[in-house]
Amino acid sequence: SALVAWAWLIDLEQGDVITVALDGPSGPIAENTLDPLERDKATYSAYTGKRMAVAPGTYRMQIRVERDGTAVIDEARSLTVN
Repeated sequence: SALVAWAWLIDLEQGDVITVALDGPSGPIAENTLDPLERDKATYSAYTGKRMAVAPGTYRMQIRVERDGTAVIDEARSLTVN
């Protein structure tokens, strides 16, 4: 099995840097920081993940988009697995 954090983003600009991070009950699982975008994007999908057994606990995904060194998106979502 695998655990994947995925985000669908809109209205990105050339040079934006996207980071997707996934943490689990035992700490960091995966992180993906993309190269700066080469052009504006109306829509974009970004993800990170790892093949692993999913243990009970709380998992947290964080998505961050930086534009000219400033975060324009910095959101997190959590999911608890029983």
